Amino acid sequence: MKRRKMPISIQTFSEFYNSEYVYVDKTGIMHELANDSKVVFLSRPRRFGKSLMQSTLKAYFQGKQELFKGLEADKLEPFKEDGGWQEHVVFHFDFSSGDYVHDALNVLHGEIVRCIEPIEKWCGITVTDAKTPYNVRFANVVKAAAEKSGKGVVILIDEYDKPMLQRLEKGEKDQEVVRTRLRGFYSTLKPLDPYIRFAMLTGVTRFSQLSIFSDLNQLKDISFDKKYAAICGITQSELETNFKPELEQLAEENSLTYEETLTKLRDKYDGYDFTGTGPKVYNPFSTINVLDDKTFKDYWFQTGTPTMLLNEIRRTKFDVLNFDENVVRSESEIKEYRPGTKDIIPLFFQSGYLTIKSVRVRDGKFNLGFPNGEVKNGFAESLAGYFFEDVDRDEASATKLIDDLYDENLNNFFDRLSAFYLAIPHLLNNKEEKHYQTIFYVIFSMLAADSSIKVEEHTSIGSSDAVIELPDKIYVFEFKLDKNATVDDALQQIETKGYAAKYEKDPSETRKIYKIGVVFDHKTRTIGEWKVTD
Repeated sequence: MKRRKMPISIQTFSEFYNSEYVYVDKTGIMHELANDSKVVFLSRPRRFGKSLMQSTLKAYFQGKQELFKGLEADKLEPFKEDGGWQEHVVFHFDFSSGDYVHDALNVLHGEIVRCIEPIEKWCGITVTDAKTPYNVRFANVVKAAAEKSGKGVVILIDEYDKPMLQRLEKGEKDQEVVRTRLRGFYSTLKPLDPYIRFAMLTGVTRFSQLSIFSDLNQLKDISFDKKYAAICGITQSELETNFKPELEQLAEENSLTYEETLTKLRDKYDGYDFTGTGPKVYNPFSTINVLDDKTFKDYWFQTGTPTMLLNEIRRTKFDVLNFDENVVRSESEIKEYRPGTKDIIPLFFQSGYLTIKSVRVRDGKFNLGFPNGEVKNGFAESLAGYFFEDVDRDEASATKLIDDLYDENLNNFFDRLSAFYLAIPHLLNNKEEKHYQTIFYVIFSMLAADSSIKVEEHTSIGSSDAVIELPDKIYVFEFKLDKNATVDDALQQIETKGYAAKYEKDPSETRKIYKIGVVFDHKTRTIGEWKVTD
């Protein structure tokens, strides 16, 4: 079979026309959006197909029906003998490509002017004063374009928040200048409502302080609307329907069965739920790359490190243990992000590092957690690289740590582990047990694929600090701080609380069980004493 072309980083809809790229048809849901709404906002993580969606809507509103031949939108709105689809003037602002780190205001000005200048010329508008604010120019050209065309205009703003996100690391004072300029531009949309046929803003984050969501009372946020839950991303059905040949090739090249391949893809790249009602979707960038490359890698993570998020963890001293499905928030609490506040969960959710895992029946709140293996493992590696800069990775790598556990060489294991603790004296509050537990979790989230770590594994009368499961062994850990307890106290707690009981009582469990008490020295900030029983 001829190898088909995977649409890696294809963001322009017209590139699919008469090409050999595989296309996942989302035009039906976009057609519904275009005809049921007027001014909308959609938040989705980076590289989730927002730009391609905007390009598709642009082609639709420009009346380019020939590009949609055979697709869902063409079936919903078939060609008529008296003419094709209506053609509208489209303003398409793409802020995704600008570099706003060093000269944000000039770059922002250039992006906006570059979009409106051609339409100004078409309308016969001459700008005599170069200092005319671009929000004034924008308002004038929208009105003129609507009057000249006799139809409402379409306004598409891609990555509306990119200037803000790039300035976030600079601090609140530095960000205020950009925020003020953007607020003036976006606020122009409200009085232009009579001239607008459709408008859409997309971005990663919904910034509450930008005020567009309060100023634009006609703006509808569809980020949590179940009708549009799968407008970006790839559903399980879409994966198996559109990519079956590639799935079969992926299975063959990795010596897996077809079902094993689906399971591995699901565990590594699926799991995003943006509404709490499903359907879950795969990360499209990683999924398309693995089908093209035939190798399971962390593709999404390799395209950008979460430096801003790591800085926010450090700024707020956030307990990263809470990321592992222990976060509970309501829709309103994760809908907007307010820079400078203590609660950074909205930023992590909107950026794609957390997703909705389940909905609590009693109050409708969301349980949040990592969406899949790529995000969980990639984020743990980012934390390690960010905080463990001084560690000798050859000697104290997570890979060698797990090798020590496989070999039951606990002396080497604890020697290597101590190196990590010594390298991060100021990560968290090292006067608390939670500090040491957090570091342990970060390190072992990078373990081999055939092992798993569970932090605070719950029993009926308590929670163990950590459990590492290997194919033939189980390690149950209890941590104590030397100021509060001894290593024997830790082992006694494992017994009295029954942390290993569920494994010991399971008749099908044949793995060897190790119970390990660990005491940390608060002065040296590393492992002081450890003891094991089996």
